[in-house]
Amino acid sequence: MTDRGRRSTTAWGTVGWCVGALVLLAALPPAASSRLPGRLATHWNAGSGRPDGSMPLWAAALFPALVWAVLTAVVALMLRRAGTGSGAIPGWALEVP
Repeated sequence: MTDRGRRSTTAWGTVGWCVGALVLLAALPPAASSRLPGRLATHWNAGSGRPDGSMPLWAAALFPALVWAVLTAVVALMLRRAGTGSGAIPGWALEVP
């Protein structure tokens, strides 16, 4: 396999992992919705340890997925802007055993 083929395979593997994590973040809470309350506690009071903030299930599932999507998009854009072909990704990250 050529060096270009390895980079392509590594890039698609990375995209697959990022999309897989996004799907899990978005899909697991609704999958467990029958065992969860209508509103989920999302913030706790530091003094008493009791919840003082909540979100509906759809929002509690969507918010972490949105944070993950934005984070991965920012990293991808930074790597693309730096030029992945010019060594922006370290060599050890592209090595295939």
